[in-house]
Amino acid sequence: MRTESYVCFVAMSYCAECGTKLVDGVRFCPKCGAEVESSNNELTNASIDDYLQNATPTWKSFLTKTMKVALVAIGVLLLLAIIIDKFVPMDTTEQKNSNETIEKQEETSNQTLYPANLEDEYEDEESIREKEKIESLRKIKPFIGVWTQSRRDEEGLMVMYLTIREDGTAKFEAIDRGSDGLSMSPILSLSFDEVQIHGNTMLLLKNGATLSQTPSLTIIGNTIENFEKQK
Repeated sequence: MRTESYVCFVAMSYCAECGTKLVDGVRFCPKCGAEVESSNNELTNASIDDYLQNATPTWKSFLTKTMKVALVAIGVLLLLAIIIDKFVPMDTTEQKNSNETIEKQEETSNQTLYPANLEDEYEDEESIREKEKIESLRKIKPFIGVWTQSRRDEEGLMVMYLTIREDGTAKFEAIDRGSDGLSMSPILSLSFDEVQIHGNTMLLLKNGATLSQTPSLTIIGNTIENFEKQK
């Protein structure tokens, strides 16, 4: 729907000689009698057409402004896309793989510069032995005390005593109580300077080796098989 607008022009003129306000269409000033020029109080059709043409925007000027706005908007969007692509990190699979590769390289480098067993490389044999002893004491701690085992056969009753001390040493004794169970005859007495636990086996060592008379000891949890712990 097209809407047309009209402009109303009102001619306001004054006498060039005395400044008196003039009525539209007069040719002489009523006060001083000076002749009034027609150009002061009349607007020609040509001047009105020029005004309307300059005041009313044409479709060409409107299209030009629209294109300018569209170009500015496109430029702003492109600039935002460039900024986002450059400064905002994208969590892609390729980037994840790259980060994992860098982390592995740094970890390998740190292990090379600072090996986990760096201290062990400079420890002497005595220090290593001391650490092993501490670990052994930790394992035998639940077994510290006196353990006994009784065996009865045709010859009588034999009682065996296994004593494990807090310093990691041990003693094994076998005593014959006779057929009546009252007499006490020592059969065997062995001292050990180290107790070791490997898996479910307890080893009694003398100078780093087991003795031929050493009984075979199997541990089950915190107990020694076939032995009872004395309170």
